[in-house]
Amino acid sequence: MSQLDRPAQTQARPRLFKLSEQRIWPGCVEIQIEGELDFTVSDRLRSALDAAEATPCHVLLGFAACEFVDSSGLAVLAAADRAFAAREKQLLLFGIRGQVRRLLSVVGMAENGVLAGDGAGRVDAAGETDLGRSFEVALARGGSARLRRPEALTP
Repeated sequence: MSQLDRPAQTQARPRLFKLSEQRIWPGCVEIQIEGELDFTVSDRLRSALDAAEATPCHVLLGFAACEFVDSSGLAVLAAADRAFAAREKQLLLFGIRGQVRRLLSVVGMAENGVLAGDGAGRVDAAGETDLGRSFEVALARGGSARLRRPEALTP
């Protein structure tokens, strides 16, 4: 059988890119990323983060359903982190695993306080950061506050 006669091998198709956003309490927006964050869609994330930054509020950015981030997505995250810090707000990433975790570790974003976990920085067996029911947010005038997720949103 020649290569032309063979049936095409099926590969798992990547999920279509999707952002879902909800205001989970005053001063905090949660944005969930689904699919691959690459140069074809990174402007959509940039727009969502710019809108959240203008409010101003803290942002929880969920990556549990994101399989891949390229350099353009990384650039959006780095720029947003700087912009939020300049406004004394935080951009916290959670649900990080696989390629996304490796990329963030290589560039140092895993060590600069951008990744959120529970108070102990818990990571599950799959290497995913677990946001849990609450997390710490640094306050503009020093100190920190523990924010709790509504029960309906807790994994």
